Amino acid sequence: MKPVLFGVKLPQISKTELTNKINSLEINSKNSLYFFYSEFLLRANRNPWYKQVLNRADITAIDGKGLQWAMWQTIGGSKLAGFYGQYLIKLPFIFRVCSFIFLYLIELIKNLFLAFVTIAITKINFSKVTHNELILGRDYIYDILDIAEQKHWKTLIIGGNPANDFEIKTKLCKRYTKLNLEIWSKPSDSCLMKDILKIEPELGQNYKNIYEENWFEEANTYKYPELILNSQNLLNAFPGLSEAKNYVKSQKPDLLVVCLGGKSGKQEFFIDNLKNDDDISFTLAAGVGAALDHLGSGASQTVAPKWMLDSGLEWFHRFLTQPYRRLRVLDSIFSLWWWTTLQSFVNTGTSRKTAVSIISKKGTNEFLLAKRKNWVPGDVGWAFVQGGAEKAEDIALASLREIEEETGLGKNDFAWIEKPTEISEEFLTISFYRFLGQGAIYKSNQNYLSLLEYTGSGELNVNWENQKLAWIAKPKVFAYLPPEKVGFWTSSKDLFA
Repeated sequence: MKPVLFGVKLPQISKTELTNKINSLEINSKNSLYFFYSEFLLRANRNPWYKQVLNRADITAIDGKGLQWAMWQTIGGSKLAGFYGQYLIKLPFIFRVCSFIFLYLIELIKNLFLAFVTIAITKINFSKVTHNELILGRDYIYDILDIAEQKHWKTLIIGGNPANDFEIKTKLCKRYTKLNLEIWSKPSDSCLMKDILKIEPELGQNYKNIYEENWFEEANTYKYPELILNSQNLLNAFPGLSEAKNYVKSQKPDLLVVCLGGKSGKQEFFIDNLKNDDDISFTLAAGVGAALDHLGSGASQTVAPKWMLDSGLEWFHRFLTQPYRRLRVLDSIFSLWWWTTLQSFVNTGTSRKTAVSIISKKGTNEFLLAKRKNWVPGDVGWAFVQGGAEKAEDIALASLREIEEETGLGKNDFAWIEKPTEISEEFLTISFYRFLGQGAIYKSNQNYLSLLEYTGSGELNVNWENQKLAWIAKPKVFAYLPPEKVGFWTSSKDLFA
């Protein structure tokens, strides 16, 4: 079984194995290749649909020493967390929570020191434990293009800047003389390349179109409703990708190199969207982020000096040279350290039945999500109404109780579409507050999904029509947003198809 971090299955693959996999692909088999780095997994912890996309990938590799360290730490486990899970978790509530906080702080300090020593000083080979080789997407793209040239694959690059297209194509065709290459791009100051979501009326939003660069910051202050990006609403949020998709359809490439990057996850959602379209054909679609800048002029991306790469300090180079990415860089570094440490405690201890409720509003394509405001590293993002069953409590009653506690509405305001069904996957986020709120007992090997419909007339302090956000009971916020498969749910199995 592959190791899992924040619900994402981590790869165990060498560069040779990766090359062999690509060489063995059948024409038009529509395979996806993603190079994971820390921001991917943090995004997956905040967006359940992004987590599903990563876990649906055909081929994955790890790109980044920080994530390789987190994988090494996850596989190796924590003695302090193990001691807590074996002994201290049996203590009464207050003593259990206090002991967890004490041990967690010690583990945080230990992991900070350990990461610095193992990555920057001793440069330990994590592969001996992880059975996974570090493969940088910006370097391996040359191997992919070599394969494409040898196999006479028609190659299409999505992304970049029209101002540099000629230079990029000239350089690539000089190196790969037999490569059939085309490029589709948008100006670097476009909404697509600046990763700015455009809110369209089709999404049910009555707000004006928003183009501000600080969209995400404004959304997180709840001035505007926050869009949860997924493969279905992607083309509405980024209209430029409709053009890209049509171009892919017309060109029918064998190799699709997607260089979109950004903080929204649009690159992976775009590849997933193409995979699910029967009218689109390709053999391999690889998401390689900013690799196009390195392939071409390298004007907007510079590679860190070798000593920084060897010491795992490339993130610091980005922090210094790319001011617009500083918050993302700090978030990735500190949230990965914080959450990796927390997961070692989450994955210990006793099991607990957990009810997850999918609540849709009758006659609409809307459903209920909860967001917890987090004052510690890493915002945990949106999640469905969920919580643990109390001792021998019936799981159906637990689901309704959670709804009452979270929304303030009565049980009679909801009708069952399907009562709780045991599932193997849970829309669960790693959250420090939630872990404490459940009495420092978090692991669950019995997850139950309920599908319900809101039928009542009670007010939820949310404007259903305009979808404004409102505080219900701090620190939770609720919003009604269009899900990925509304109208297609007949059972819980459909949700995880």
